[in-house]
Amino acid sequence: MIKWKSIAGAGTLAALLSSTAAVADVSPREVWDNWLNRMTDFGYEVSATETDEGDTLAIRDIVMTVEMPEEDSTIRAALGSLLLKDQGDGTVSIDLPATMPIDIMTEVEGEKTDMQVTLSYTGPSVVASGSPEALNYVYSFANVTAELTRLLIDGAPSEDVDLTMSLDELKGTSEIEEGEMTKMVQKMTASALTYELSAQEPESGSFKMEADVKGINFEGSGTVPAMESTDDPAALLNDGFAFEGTFTQGPATMRIEGADNEGPFSADLASATSNLGVEFGINGFDYSGQARDVTAMVLGGGVPLPINAEMSEVSYRIKMPLLKGEGQQDVAMELTLGGLTVSEMLWGMIDPSGVLPRDPATLSFDLAGKVTLFADLVDEATAEMDAPGELNSLNLKSMLLEIAGARLSGDGAFTFDNTDMSSFDGIPRPEGALNLKLKGANALIDNLVTMGLLPDDQAMAGRMMMGMFSVPVGEDDLESVIEINAEGHVLANGQRIQ
Repeated sequence: MIKWKSIAGAGTLAALLSSTAAVADVSPREVWDNWLNRMTDFGYEVSATETDEGDTLAIRDIVMTVEMPEEDSTIRAALGSLLLKDQGDGTVSIDLPATMPIDIMTEVEGEKTDMQVTLSYTGPSVVASGSPEALNYVYSFANVTAELTRLLIDGAPSEDVDLTMSLDELKGTSEIEEGEMTKMVQKMTASALTYELSAQEPESGSFKMEADVKGINFEGSGTVPAMESTDDPAALLNDGFAFEGTFTQGPATMRIEGADNEGPFSADLASATSNLGVEFGINGFDYSGQARDVTAMVLGGGVPLPINAEMSEVSYRIKMPLLKGEGQQDVAMELTLGGLTVSEMLWGMIDPSGVLPRDPATLSFDLAGKVTLFADLVDEATAEMDAPGELNSLNLKSMLLEIAGARLSGDGAFTFDNTDMSSFDGIPRPEGALNLKLKGANALIDNLVTMGLLPDDQAMAGRMMMGMFSVPVGEDDLESVIEINAEGHVLANGQRIQ
């Protein structure tokens, strides 16, 4: 089970180690005691030696350890030394060590992994201000780099994996306010993020990934309740554990290359802009993202020719409850793959005569609904249940599929009777209607016949099927209303078909 407060504690640690704010009055001892108390509350064991050196409090040999029995893992961070200096204006500067090793030890199914990730900094500036109950940090770094410096598998060193991640011009602010709830607000920017990951496996091949992201921005806030137990996520959420944040970034590129049993392969991916949003708390989980002007080129890996594709938009969203409630709760799912185009070389394999229109393809839908949960989804025991809840209603706000000159759109809404599981063979009986509009279907069928991809008899069967379930409203426009009534009857345009 996830130790939620330990994760929150790691966020607080990051705020301290990578974060002057409003003029206030705070001492080095108050900064250290506040930080130490918070890390202890979050489940960390901290050992260190403290020395007063005039206006500076020296904290040396800092070691933080947290056990995660459920994951059979231990995280140990040797922070080295921190020098907290009173600057005489009510603020405290924090001098960081040049490097900071973090050890992560896990054991899964008897296999022990011991890895070390080393953080290193250039041009660090960290200043704390405020009060012991409301600490503020302003931080900046010319560069922060994380590198995998040790990897042992069952005690044997492995040199088959390399990982380096680097942030340039990292700047931000962090505010941590204590009380009945610990409140955190953070803002961060970085001019660039780069990372490299490579791995080699004698039996399966090699893999290398490189990425470059520009213009990173993050804003987020969270609350953590004061609780002694960290092993009950439902209780934490009910007591106010919450987080919300947004990430945005500018141009990004990624290259993946390697080799496997089918030979060498490579992929180049890029996007102009992208964003990501997440909310997590008592009201549930809401995760969404979007990327603009996405391009991809894939070569090798069993593919005989390069595949080039572009999309003007890729967006998604999923919203769901996490805790059982008194009644129905909201769910939502959205997806858009917009403006998809592929290279003429690929079109040439499918349609060398140019019969099909080369219009960009789009797939999108927007679903919303209501569910009732019988158990908390954050409880591990829920995974053993056949059905932790039931679907009450579903609203298709919009649907769109555009491809090869044809266009299918629709909307509709259904409610579900969970007391009737027999009318539709084990699923709750729906009641409602689905409205569909189809344009250009006959032209697409004609083109597929011309290309030899669709036999005449199958084309005829397809046209007959469309005639049964739709009505013509234009030259090549069809409409259909599919209904399911209270008796469980299925009707197409008023005619019962089941």
